[in-house]
Amino acid sequence: MNLKATVIVNSASVHYGDFVGFIEPYLKQSGVPLRTVDRKSYRLEEQDLDTPLIVLAHRDLTATGQSAWSGDEVRLIRQAQSEGVGIVSFEADGSPVESLYEVLSPELAPRTTLRFTEQPHYITFNHVPGETMCLRNEVMPEAAVPVQELAPSDGAEALLWADEVPYLMIKNEGNARFVQWAGMDWMRPDVRGPLWGLDDLFYRSLVWAARKPLVVRTAPRFVTLRVDDCVGDHGEYRDRVFEWVDIANRYGLKPWLGFFHESISEDAVRRMKELVAEGKATAQFHGVNLFGTYYANEDPSTYGIRRTIEQWFDKHDGTFPLSNYFIPHAYDLSAEAIGILPELGVRFVGMPYPANTGGGAKDRFNRWLQAGPFRQEQEGVDGTPWTGSTYARPLYYADWYRMPDDSGPELFNVVAEVRDVNGYEWFNYVADNSQYSDIAGAIRRGTLILRRCHDSHVLGQLFTHEDSWRGKFIANIAPADWEQMIAGIVSNMSGDTVRYATVDDAAEYILALHQSGITIAKQSGDRLELRLEGTSACPTELTVYGESHGIIRSHTFTIDPFAGETAESFMLEDAWRSPLREETLYSGQFPIRTVEADTPVSLGTRFIALTAGMIVKVRLYVPEGDEGLHLVRLWDARECRELAPPAEWFIPAGMTGWQEMKLTDPVKLTAGQEVTLAITTRLDGGSPYIYAESPEGFSIPIIRETLLAPAGAGLLASSLDEQPAIVQQNGSYFRDIVFQLGE
Repeated sequence: MNLKATVIVNSASVHYGDFVGFIEPYLKQSGVPLRTVDRKSYRLEEQDLDTPLIVLAHRDLTATGQSAWSGDEVRLIRQAQSEGVGIVSFEADGSPVESLYEVLSPELAPRTTLRFTEQPHYITFNHVPGETMCLRNEVMPEAAVPVQELAPSDGAEALLWADEVPYLMIKNEGNARFVQWAGMDWMRPDVRGPLWGLDDLFYRSLVWAARKPLVVRTAPRFVTLRVDDCVGDHGEYRDRVFEWVDIANRYGLKPWLGFFHESISEDAVRRMKELVAEGKATAQFHGVNLFGTYYANEDPSTYGIRRTIEQWFDKHDGTFPLSNYFIPHAYDLSAEAIGILPELGVRFVGMPYPANTGGGAKDRFNRWLQAGPFRQEQEGVDGTPWTGSTYARPLYYADWYRMPDDSGPELFNVVAEVRDVNGYEWFNYVADNSQYSDIAGAIRRGTLILRRCHDSHVLGQLFTHEDSWRGKFIANIAPADWEQMIAGIVSNMSGDTVRYATVDDAAEYILALHQSGITIAKQSGDRLELRLEGTSACPTELTVYGESHGIIRSHTFTIDPFAGETAESFMLEDAWRSPLREETLYSGQFPIRTVEADTPVSLGTRFIALTAGMIVKVRLYVPEGDEGLHLVRLWDARECRELAPPAEWFIPAGMTGWQEMKLTDPVKLTAGQEVTLAITTRLDGGSPYIYAESPEGFSIPIIRETLLAPAGAGLLASSLDEQPAIVQQNGSYFRDIVFQLGE
């Protein structure tokens, strides 16, 4: 059985440009192996529909009747559906499959607010039920999606609404699943675009709809830390050179240090060299005045730049291994400087602007770089993000960096910046200094930035600055506060399988994906057979999605480095050898602090059972001092009724960390049931009453295979007898269950 998705287009259609400019880049970024069929000169045959997934990839696939669907084509598609082949469609009138919406009025009208379904669904799990998203903002004050007046057809379910009109619909068609979009305009940069909070709907719709197994080769959930403007010993770190790097290392992060060669001290250079030699950081020249046209070297010629670098090394006891990743100050890169980069060991750059244009130092109307994956066909400007706005356009590049005349060295460009969470970066340039002690705010922003990268299948990167002449950023953060910020973000990320890496190693992986691909993917019995072509200098991952009883699961296989052509074979039974029987909400998350209260407190977690099953145990993270008598209660969150009598739980002294209590009578749950678990602090003894906490631990949802805790799921009660319902800083209080599948 073939495992490549079939993408159907028509290059004669007036809407074909929507595919080339927008939908195709998203499909390639998904990592699903693809086969494209152009109906301009070809009609579907039976072998084209030997596939897990059909994508009707733009409107007007008949090219206004020039390529009408034949009876055989319609029959083959419907037969494929009956055999479990999924469909994701951007087609409207003239589709070979029955539409999931009815047109009430053909007139297009601008819709400015997107609203998510109240019901949890695999495609929308990353979003709060009922969440709304206004398309208009300070970047795009006129943004809207043009949609006709529509209504869902019989049996169709709307997951996303544009104002009051269904925009994303689904339906189970017998053995198959069908997803239909009422438009693709959200992909346009003048409406929304990549990395701006909707990508996950597209990628998850492919996984949900496809017949399983579905294979995907894309970027893992990288966690990297890029820090520009480094000097190492300013502000809080004047006597603790680069201690913030040591703290980040304790939690798995290995920062990229873009250092200011003019102002970094000898002690800081010495410590930076040690960090690099120990594999705890990578470092590269960043400026200030060295590589640019605005931030230029005193002698801006290639010779002059080279001479400045040589003199710097002479001053600081010789060369050391520099990072192969490079970003100049303010992205300002001259044509004269490009030739120097290979001499510094550079193979990768992070450049959202063309060379010789002044980068971000020029003015807010400097045009962005036209390059892949999302901007090859698009023109526009990103503005000057460091003006202090807390809202700007996100961006991502993963493509070769070219001079207009194709001169210069071979450099691969990879950079991800989620600029709408807090503006340009993790910390905001013009915000007051209270942000540097706002632990919860830093955790929330950092978590949202990384989760957005992961949801968009791009390089996961936290980006900020260390310091400069401005007295801002990490240099202003006390080490104890910095540690809690980093710990909180790492705890939140621990709910997923993430990969902590240097920017250098992550860039190598992204290049491997760019230079290689799956040419053959098929299932033969329990064996998965792959053929790949291209160049992959590092191991990459293949994710295989399977499904059983409505539960979508994934398993990862490793593909070794290769050059040219290679074949891989994996046993699918290895992926599903361990059947899922029990599951908890929390996996690797951990509290970052304890809180003391004057009176006993009831704290809880709200969650949704995604399948029928039973709560057989409750779990509690017990900090030192919380041992003793606790009260456990379970509510149906929507009906505000208790699901079982309150249960007392005595935790002996010395039993700290995660503890479990088996329920006398398991509590049965139905699929979709929303439950609140509440466990008090110690009730006996005197104050203080202690509990574990991670502020902003629920700034993102916890998504498990059978359980979902949406953002804001950590709750406090106003009294011990009430169901917890108060959300405070999206806190997580480490109240958990053991959920057993089955009736």
